[in-house]
Amino acid sequence: MKPKDWLLKNGHIKEITRGRMSRENIALIEEAVKSGVVIDGYAINKPVIKSDKPKSDTGPSVEKVSINANRIADVPDETRPESQWEAHTYVDGVKRKVGMRTVCNICNNSLTYCYCRTPLVTVDTDTAKMVTFTVRTTPLPNRLY
Repeated sequence: MKPKDWLLKNGHIKEITRGRMSRENIALIEEAVKSGVVIDGYAINKPVIKSDKPKSDTGPSVEKVSINANRIADVPDETRPESQWEAHTYVDGVKRKVGMRTVCNICNNSLTYCYCRTPLVTVDTDTAKMVTFTVRTTPLPNRLY
């Protein structure tokens, strides 16, 4: 969960805005992380005690950590590969091609990853139509543009 999302969810702020967080809000986030809440960009730094006598005031501290920007999300296999399927819809009785990279209005995935039986796509600025699929008869070239 992002820090500002946590603050909004717990009622510490009224809306998520741009800019830096206040010291009070950062302190609230650090207390939440100490109590076990997982918030992006914050982690518990457990102190390493080298002496035989533990210090009484030494406790875990919260430090800001960086998030790996190169992390990879697990992407499932395509439902309808673009090289094998064509999508089309009918506008005023005329068959009109729809690109397979168009986003379905129901599940918000592209048509290649859409799991809906009858996807709905926006054709015009105010018109949404149902899409039907056919198997592609001619293969696509090796390189897609």
